[in-house]
Amino acid sequence: MTDYTATAIIRKRVSLTTDDIESVVDMAGYSIGLWGVHFAEVDDEAETYALAWTLEDGTHGSKTLRFKEIFGAWLRCAEHTEDLGMHDSYGVTFRRFDAGDIDAELADYIIQVALFGKVVFS
Repeated sequence: MTDYTATAIIRKRVSLTTDDIESVVDMAGYSIGLWGVHFAEVDDEAETYALAWTLEDGTHGSKTLRFKEIFGAWLRCAEHTEDLGMHDSYGVTFRRFDAGDIDAELADYIIQVALFGKVVFS
């Protein structure tokens, strides 16, 4: 038996709506508190998500993410071309680009990638 292998680069036009991003933000709210977020607020008009956190080591931080940054983080999770600190199998779910498939854990990962550049807390 012969094995045929190749590296495939597949291009796909991706489009997410503001509602999709808001769905991710809503789902993340069920998980991000576990690693220290104590304030999170969505501004629908400005399309931003403001967060403030205190980590276990006492480190404080805050940032306002634009929805475009959250979209970019979702793309990075889907492309999975770099080690973002999450299991490889999650990439399949991210690549469907269906907000209905994103549970609280995966939404949390998207927000962490947007904030920290990788998943820090899992």
